[in-house]
Amino acid sequence: MIQKTEARKRLSHNVRRIRKALGLTQVQLSDRSGMKQSTISALEQGMVLPNPADLFNLAEALNSSIDVLLREVETSILQKL
Repeated sequence: MIQKTEARKRLSHNVRRIRKALGLTQVQLSDRSGMKQSTISALEQGMVLPNPADLFNLAEALNSSIDVLLREVETSILQKL
């Protein structure tokens, strides 16, 4: 089981990476996921973890899966965060 701190780091990195790869702004992702833009921003900064329903909606909005959003990131990348 991963710790909350680790989950926030993984999620923040993966959401930002996938959002940018899709060419979406935080506002566009907010519209697609039903989450507030301020929540998307806080999530990408590693400040919050979404509830399960929001995590599911976020994964769908990014054409991804919860597994991918929480997938481990290379340690060298995490150290830069």
